[in-house]
Amino acid sequence: MPDDKPAAASLHADAPAPFQEFIFSSELAEVYLLLDNVSMSTNKSLPPAPGPGDSDPKDLIERICEIRWPPVGTTADRARQAAVLLRARDELNAAAAPATGATIAFTLLVAGEGAMGRRNDPVPATSLLIGTAPAGHTPPSRVSLATMAFPNLRNQARQFRMAIPILVGALFTLFAATSWLSWDIAVGNSVLAEWTKVKASVTQDSNAQAGGPALPASAQALRQQQNARDLAFASTNLDHWLSFWQFVLAAPNHVPCPQPCPPNVNADVNEKWAGAILNVLGGAVLPVFYGMLGAGARVVRTISANIRESLLSPRHLPLAFVQLTLGAVIGGCIGLFVTPSGAPSSAPPGLLGSVPLSASALCFIAGFGVDGVFQALESLIGRVFNIADPTKRPKEA
Repeated sequence: MPDDKPAAASLHADAPAPFQEFIFSSELAEVYLLLDNVSMSTNKSLPPAPGPGDSDPKDLIERICEIRWPPVGTTADRARQAAVLLRARDELNAAAAPATGATIAFTLLVAGEGAMGRRNDPVPATSLLIGTAPAGHTPPSRVSLATMAFPNLRNQARQFRMAIPILVGALFTLFAATSWLSWDIAVGNSVLAEWTKVKASVTQDSNAQAGGPALPASAQALRQQQNARDLAFASTNLDHWLSFWQFVLAAPNHVPCPQPCPPNVNADVNEKWAGAILNVLGGAVLPVFYGMLGAGARVVRTISANIRESLLSPRHLPLAFVQLTLGAVIGGCIGLFVTPSGAPSSAPPGLLGSVPLSASALCFIAGFGVDGVFQALESLIGRVFNIADPTKRPKEA
């Protein structure tokens, strides 16, 4: 009996502690994820097998495959196995670059097979790793390995999965709102231009009749009837277009005037309101929409590319909302720094000179490439205020 206690103590000392078990299993799962990623990529390759002159004749991949779970052998044997995993993780991270074990695992947790509906798995990770899970349980997958390697990323991955359809839905809604606003502004400009044209034609005919030879009565009556019809048609169209914005802005469609009121006074009020509203919508509101639309397209494209290349990480979600905000800001302000092609030749050149694009296209491009625009602004600030570039070293004498 006394001899059994030292043996039991020795066995207990050689058994892996719970924390060591967690570290070992997570390292082994991450190594398997890296192996899978490198072997599936056509432009990446596994570490080469040792040559005849190498001190270690065993291939690194072979040494990884020899590791079993739970680790067997003495403490020194398990330490050597852990060292193999650490060395393998380092070499495989270099082979998988720019992806890493963390980005591969997070991408799988967000968009891997079964990731959209996976919940907390009651089966221990080590059972999945060595294939000793209970009968009838789903076999281990890449998502299972990602969960074992980085269990702390599961909640962040779940939040990211929920945010992706929200971002896509918000981008589609923003696209629909931007398209409707662009169409409404185009209709408003057309209606206002038609009203202005008809009004000028009526005024010109009145002046011509007052200062020139009188037309026959029949021709004069026909001309007045045509002018009245055109003026009423243009005034009705202008009032119809403006009715929505008058309701939204609580803008009046008539003004008090001494009797008798001048003819078409309400149409003149509508003309001034339509001009003011179109200037605000086209010069302040629509650029913000196009800036956010460009930034949203860039965000969705970046997330898609990161998923495809296994480069997704938790920080991409807050960065997406930051980029949307910056897109709205730069979309509303890009006209201050860039001169569109429609500007007069006497206008001073903007940040990028005269760009042969419309104002809406400039706002969309500025939102899509918001980082480049802000870099150009920083360069402009350095030139205007003569600020030295901190990245450049001063020349030595």
